[in-house]
Amino acid sequence: MTAYGSCLRLLLAASMALPTRKWAAQRNAVAATQRERLLAILGLSAQTTFGTERGFAELRTPDDYRARVPIAGYDAFQPYIRRMMDGVPDVLAAGRAGMFSVTSGTSGEPKHIPVTRAFTLEQHMPHRLWMNALTCDHPFVADHFFLTIVSPAEEGRTAGGIPYGSMSGKSYRDQAIPVRRRHAVPYEAMAVRQHDAKYFALLAFAMGRPVSCVTAVNPSTLHLLGMRMGEWSERLLVALERQVRDGHGGFSDLEGLSSAERIALERLLRPEPARVRRLREVFRSDGIILPRTAWPEPKALCTWHGGNASFYLERLEPLWGPHPTRCLGLRASEGVFSIPVADRTAEGLLAIGAHFLEFLPEDETPAPHSRTLLAHELEAGKRYRLIITTSAGLYRYDLADIVEVTSVDRHGLPSVAFRHRAGNVLSLTGEKVTETQ
Repeated sequence: MTAYGSCLRLLLAASMALPTRKWAAQRNAVAATQRERLLAILGLSAQTTFGTERGFAELRTPDDYRARVPIAGYDAFQPYIRRMMDGVPDVLAAGRAGMFSVTSGTSGEPKHIPVTRAFTLEQHMPHRLWMNALTCDHPFVADHFFLTIVSPAEEGRTAGGIPYGSMSGKSYRDQAIPVRRRHAVPYEAMAVRQHDAKYFALLAFAMGRPVSCVTAVNPSTLHLLGMRMGEWSERLLVALERQVRDGHGGFSDLEGLSSAERIALERLLRPEPARVRRLREVFRSDGIILPRTAWPEPKALCTWHGGNASFYLERLEPLWGPHPTRCLGLRASEGVFSIPVADRTAEGLLAIGAHFLEFLPEDETPAPHSRTLLAHELEAGKRYRLIITTSAGLYRYDLADIVEVTSVDRHGLPSVAFRHRAGNVLSLTGEKVTETQ
């Protein structure tokens, strides 16, 4: 246990006192919590273009809302989103969007999901509850550095000058200083666009430090990272040794970097000399370096477990070692919907305090006014199609994810696990990838 890790755990524990009490109250009142979330979202959006068209100010109950607003997919919201991308305020959500999260649609055309401050705050509590459960079960995750793989926060700007890109990249870049200091890899390396150059750079940064928590949206990313480390072992060692010896030049032979990127990354690359010497000994002994030998410290692997993710999860141990894996939960650019609190399972508590959630039985074809079930009406063992409402401006949005209710606790709080996309065959890497990896 490191001193910094102990301080980080104390900070997390202190910050979780109020959210934990609030969550305890929410999970004991599922129906009331969801009704409060709906009314809060409608209140924020009552004066928007969409809110005035649908009479949000007049709605008082989930039944009022379901009678007034139809179930719809992305195409129904796209005209409104285009206006938001032009910089028009108060269209779907109050004010202007701070950014647009880009995710691939099932048709291949990118979707631009508005991100507002209220929407970001909606997701804080489930994420903090997830992190608290992880650190309680595995205190060692705070001992060393965090290796988190994200996409660039900004890929471009809309006609209205609003950035679009990866929401996880933005969160990574903007995290609080105590957490940001524990990043094994600086954001500048995550922002590299050329795929191989990015992976080489992030491996060079991470291998020079002890790592106790590794996070990637998809387990295929963790598998690829391990394979690349083995393939590039000698090159990575040479880069690290050059950087230790000369203080620069670690990326001098790396193709795919601009001159400005190379200079910036080499200024930030400060591997621990003793660690680099140990890596050289490992390479002499084994002829290869893999994550399990590069980072022998206890660590947790945090990644997607739903759908067909097991294809890659089963292939991680030879590369990474027998470490615990924790699902990130059912989350996407559109929101956070479950909170896993145990290892090696896709199951998670339904995140009733974040967004307003509705459910259609799996075998029903959605229609604009299909009769949905609410969170407190779900039954264990049954599968449902997820319909969401968030403060980002998606109202009764058909996420087209099929979830299974794995259990319902004595207070009526369901636990759910993602099973598959509605009407689609799941790819090996899992369709629930919200960013280009």
